[in-house]
This record gives sequence, C-alpha cells and structure tokens, in this order.
Amino acid sequence: MDYCVYPKHAMELNTLPKTYPPEKAIINNDIVVNPSNPNNTERFYEFLTNIGKGKTDKIRITRYGYENPELAIKTILEYNGTFLIFSLSDGQVSPVTYYGNEIIYRYRQPDGPWQYFLKKCDGGEELVFNLYKYGNS
Repeated sequence: MDYCVYPKHAMELNTLPKTYPPEKAIINNDIVVNPSNPNNTERFYEFLTNIGKGKTDKIRITRYGYENPELAIKTILEYNGTFLIFSLSDGQVSPVTYYGNEIIYRYRQPDGPWQYFLKKCDGGEELVFNLYKYGNS
C-alpha cells in the first residue's frame, strides 16, 4: 500500500460538497484546473517558490473534466517544511494521501498540458497539477 489517509486533509475534503461547481471553487480560493478556463493558477507557482525557500504552505487544487464540469477531483497539497503531503478525493470514496519529497515538471506533447507530479517516497509519481497551453503562448 503506497497511500494512507491524512485525517486533517480528509476532514477538509469531506466537508466540500459532492457537486462542487468551478464558481464555488473559485470563491473558496481553490486553484481551478480545467481544459478551458483555469483560475488562480499563479498560486501553484507561489507554492513552488515557498517550497524552494523551505516555507510551509498549503493549497487546494480542484480539477474538472469535460464530461461533468460540476464533479471534480478535489486535492490538497501541503508542504510542512520537511516533506510534501498530497491528498485527493473524487467524492465517491474516502480521500487518499501520498507523501513525497519533490515536485517534478513534465511537458508531454506540443499541444498537451504542462504536468507536475509528486515524487512519492516509494519512488512512484502522482499527478498533482496540469495546465493546458493554448495557441502559440
């Protein structure tokens, strides 16, 4: 088993509504990730800067897909000054938590998203953030 439940994150994720529209996530200051209209993404890069400075920080990232834009994968990414704690929930099952020591960046295809993964303590990787690129920018 390479994951467990971090009670503090589980409690926070379980208090969010099962149907969680992007508008509500934006009001709650989540980083909203979807293929068409991401929001508050600069906060993710601020989080990475804080890790580099050894400063504790916590963010919530909510990912949406095309099929049902109100159903989301809700996640919390926290740096406690020593290691990273990443919890996620799709609202269907109890949240799961992964522990890691590094965020790895990958750019997969020319028209695909920029992807950031948690390098887990067991050596595996877990997707934590992706941002789609449009046009020539």
